[in-house]
Formats: sequence, C-alpha cells, structure tokens
Amino acid sequence: MARRERPAEARERRDMQKTCAFWGLAIAAVLFVVAAVMGMIDKWVDVPQVFTTIMNIFNIVSKVAILLAVALPAYAYVRGRKRGWRIFYWVALIIYALCVVFDVVVIAA
Repeated sequence: MARRERPAEARERRDMQKTCAFWGLAIAAVLFVVAAVMGMIDKWVDVPQVFTTIMNIFNIVSKVAILLAVALPAYAYVRGRKRGWRIFYWVALIIYALCVVFDVVVIAA
C-alpha cells in the first residue's frame, strides 16, 4: 500500500511549529546561561543597576521564548481534542503569561 502524501499546507504548518519550538528553546537556553553568568558576575563584583536590569530582561525574554517553544506544539496537540482540553490549554497559557508579566512587575518595583 502506498503512503499517502499530506497536503503542503499541513506540512508547512508542522515545519513552522518545529522551527518555532527549536529556536524558542535555543534562545531560552542561551539567555538562561547568559543571565546565570551575569548573576555570578553581579554577585562577585559591584556592578551598576543597569547590569541587573539587563540580566532581568534576559530572564524575561528567555521565559517568553520557552512559552513560544511550548505553546505552538501544545496547541497542535489539543486542537483535535475535546473542548475541555482546549479550555485547559488556554487557561494554562494565560496563567503562564500572567506569571511572566507579574515577574516583570515585581522586578520593576
């Protein structure tokens, strides 16, 4: 039996999800490492407040990148499921986004 070819649009959507997931994870990993190194420098050396602010921005951007890396494949997972799964997805996504925003607010205060 011959294998059925999938439509180009579905293949392109999967490729975009994989691309976003990979780059979101890669950006988050790099920024987590940079923020950790900057945290060590901040601990050992007296640095200006701008340095700490930049470190906090890196942490926030890395959290947003993780959100991007996880949110798209997760939606692809729940898209074909029952309504309860999709509602749970959106609630979890909103909670994560609010936690990132409140982290921004706590850092700014």
